Amino acid sequence: MTPEQTLWIEVFRGEPPALDREKVLAIVDGLRDPRERTAVRLRYGFEGEPLSVGEVGRRLPRADGSLGLSRQSAQVILARALRHLRHPSRRRAWQEARK
Repeated sequence: MTPEQTLWIEVFRGEPPALDREKVLAIVDGLRDPRERTAVRLRYGFEGEPLSVGEVGRRLPRADGSLGLSRQSAQVILARALRHLRHPSRRRAWQEARK
């Protein structure tokens, strides 16, 4: 299963269609918070192997610029990112990402 299909399952909880990777990445890159963008890319394997939530947290920046958040903080950031990706304003972009 591709990273974009795995993300589709998390966002829409349904059977994933064939998706255009570049369009899905454009949707992810449309997230305002850079930590949300990075977390989604790392968690779902857009930049190599998919990482666990704890590993994602260790790679996200803190407020002081150093790296390393707790697993719980990373989980909150990922949940917020998924909520933003589910927002109705992105529905058209997801429809266009289908091949």
